[in-house]
Amino acid sequence: MPTRTSDRTTVQQYVKVFGDYPAVLARAPGRINIIGEHTDYNDGLVLPMSIERCVMAACGPSKGNTIRWYSDRYGCAEFDVKASDPYVGTGWTAYVAGVIAGIRDQGIQIPPLNIAITSDIPPGKGLSSSAALEVAVALSILEYVDVPLEPVVIANLCREAENHYVGVPCGIMDQYAALFGICGHAVFIDCMSGDFQHIPVDDSFVFVLYDSEEERALVSSGYPDRNRECREALAWFADRETTILSFRDLEISRLFEHRGEIPEVLFRRTLHVLTENRRVLKTVSALNRRDDSTVGRLLFQSHRSLAHNFGVSTQSLDNLVKKAWESRYICGARLHGGGFGGYTINLIPQKNVSRAHEIMGQNGIEVRSGKGAESWRI
Repeated sequence: MPTRTSDRTTVQQYVKVFGDYPAVLARAPGRINIIGEHTDYNDGLVLPMSIERCVMAACGPSKGNTIRWYSDRYGCAEFDVKASDPYVGTGWTAYVAGVIAGIRDQGIQIPPLNIAITSDIPPGKGLSSSAALEVAVALSILEYVDVPLEPVVIANLCREAENHYVGVPCGIMDQYAALFGICGHAVFIDCMSGDFQHIPVDDSFVFVLYDSEEERALVSSGYPDRNRECREALAWFADRETTILSFRDLEISRLFEHRGEIPEVLFRRTLHVLTENRRVLKTVSALNRRDDSTVGRLLFQSHRSLAHNFGVSTQSLDNLVKKAWESRYICGARLHGGGFGGYTINLIPQKNVSRAHEIMGQNGIEVRSGKGAESWRI
């Protein structure tokens, strides 16, 4: 029988809803992104870290010809396994349906199933609860049908689910963080090549999330607009210089040469992407030499760019970062995730956490690194 509390809770939920014990359990962690915001879908660099909070999925056989799934937050959905398209609507069900479609596109037959899903990741706060849901469901199904897929293939089919079924034009960062995270390390990802490496994180400091109390929903926020603006900016440069196929081919000096020609909003979106990639590289270097003051400074710089060049901050987020800037107990802070609400991420020495909570006026969430996704039979 499962021993961890989260495992037992998920099994109990499965038994309560479906009246039998599951055959398989899977878990996938949420993530924080230390730095590298809005760069993943621009073939850029990112530095996420998987966390202890996770989505659990329990899977077992279903009677009849349906795949049924139940979420402790959102309720039930189902579809007929004989249907050519599992799409069953919008919202959270689209994530699951998209994963099922992606697995079937790999030529894998999925029998009638029951899936129970539980989570302790707060939704709408930029902790990648959606990618954790996708990965947990994918792993539970693949474990049940006993067909292994390479983690990179799983990451890509989960991303496709979010892109095409949910309508969020995200990059690959969140799925990679869920699948490749390890304790005590961030995952430095090159979203163009797919290469990644693990970067140690100094355990004398902790990342703390403070809540703006503004919930974010990427589909209905300005996130798709920013994606579109970046594509327009890249197309503007590609039309003029055939060697530019990605923002990675564009130097900052070249960008400034075209200022006044390119629309200002596209100039600013591009400037953020180029400078954010540089900040990721500098952060990786600083973490490797345990230079936390430099990491903190880069977080503040990232926030200024996200607010002024990328236009994804809010007054509440700005106020939280301003408080952190004025505090001598917090090394660095920026808005976290896609913006438009959610949390700020703050780098704080362990010894200063309680004082930081007092200054920020709330007990933030202290984030601990966690291991990557896994599945097993029970």
